[in-house]
Amino acid sequence: MTDALPTALRLDSAARTLGIEWPGGLAHSLSYRLLRERCMCAQCRSARQKGAAIEADESVSVIDAVPYGPNAVQLVFSDGHSRGIFPFAYLRELALETQAALLAAD
Repeated sequence: MTDALPTALRLDSAARTLGIEWPGGLAHSLSYRLLRERCMCAQCRSARQKGAAIEADESVSVIDAVPYGPNAVQLVFSDGHSRGIFPFAYLRELALETQAALLAAD
């Protein structure tokens, strides 16, 4: 589905966010910390299934974003974690979830 494919991804090291632009002009920013804590790799998913929380330090950065096929990106974190493949549909879910949480807090 093409509306789930971003038109641009930008690493913002100053803001510590991954900026995502979607078709139609919609844009979101996801913090590096959130992305690290919500990593989809097998190791992180297994830990969460066992009840462990993945806790990332506020200083964690994304040092590289490598295209992974037509529908995902592999994020490489400053803590050495580099196995997380983030499907664009999942990034969109995270962005919408984050946006809903911000609206609920207002």
